[in-house]
Amino acid sequence: MAAPQVTLLDQLLGQIITASFDGSAEMVRLNTQVQGAAAGIRADQISDSGSVIVRRLNLWESDWMAVKSRLDDLNTRVTNMRASLLRGLEEALMHAQGGA
Repeated sequence: MAAPQVTLLDQLLGQIITASFDGSAEMVRLNTQVQGAAAGIRADQISDSGSVIVRRLNLWESDWMAVKSRLDDLNTRVTNMRASLLRGLEEALMHAQGGA
């Protein structure tokens, strides 16, 4: 009964890894668009309202970097968890088959 549960967990972890990688790639694409627009906005905005927009763009950039970093860290942790799960399964199978 343990092997099917491990297989399902492996599949779930694989889906999480893929989804977080895809989400990270989408975030990069979105940030590229925002930063492309921001360059022009920063150059053209010299009013008080322009300064507010520039501050918000700067906040976006720092928030984006923090979220991206955390997502990448979580993806690494799940990837490592999956590798450990598969190593444990492999060792259990070797032990069950009489290997050391």
